[in-house]
Formats: sequence, C-alpha cells, structure tokens
Amino acid sequence: MPVGTVRFADMPWPVHAVETEDEDDGEGDMKHGESRPDDAWTIRPQGTPAGWGGHAVRSEDVTEAAVEQFMRSAAEYAAPTSTDKVASDHALRDRVRRGLLRWHPDKLVSVLKRVDPEDSEAVERAARIVFSALQGMNAKMGA
Repeated sequence: MPVGTVRFADMPWPVHAVETEDEDDGEGDMKHGESRPDDAWTIRPQGTPAGWGGHAVRSEDVTEAAVEQFMRSAAEYAAPTSTDKVASDHALRDRVRRGLLRWHPDKLVSVLKRVDPEDSEAVERAARIVFSALQGMNAKMGA
C-alpha cells in the first residue's frame, strides 16, 4: 500500500463503534483487585483499526441513526452542565453545521483520491450516509 493511503478504519467516522459478540474487551475477564497485564497498555500496531472505545468502526456501523446518536451525545458532552434547552440545542446545531462542512461531498473529493481502492466504495457510501444524516438533522432543527 502506498504511503499516504487512507483505509476505511482510518477515517474519523462520527459514530460509536459497536462491540460484536466475538470481540473481547477484556473487562469481564478480570477479578476484583487484579491488575491488567503490562501488554494491555501497549500502543496498537500500525494498521490495526481502532475506533471509538477501542473497537473498529465497520461500514455497517455507519447509519443515519448512529450518526444522529453520536452527534447528540457529542453535543451533550460539549455542554454537560447545561440544563437550558436553548443552550443544548445551540450546541447541537453548531456541531451539525460543522459536520456538514467537514463531510460535504465537494470537500471529500481530495480525501477520496487517497483512499485505498479496496475501501473506496465503502468510504464513499459511508460518507454519503454521514452527510445525509447531518442534512436531515439540520432540516429537523429548522436551520
């Protein structure tokens, strides 16, 4: 793979990665008071995908509902003490607008040129889903 090539797992998808049944997060294996082995804190090898929460984001994880959930949780994180609905809505609206700029198809053209041909179809499809979800959220907010 040429230097500078981008894979699907390298993209900062605005979704929470979903842990599958066959993945082991290591949390259930420890008894109270045990410490993790030293190798549990090592840096992941180059090329090993790791999404939010240490789980790789797969193409099937990128859905409009997952994007909306991620954006709402990110906005709540940005204003955690805000009990004012207006402030909360403003934080979400700001996040969605920044997302629309980031994921706009015209802006992604330069990134798509660098995507590994093996992943290009999945990246393009997921990017369209992300942009569509953000457009839908923006329309719902009446912006």
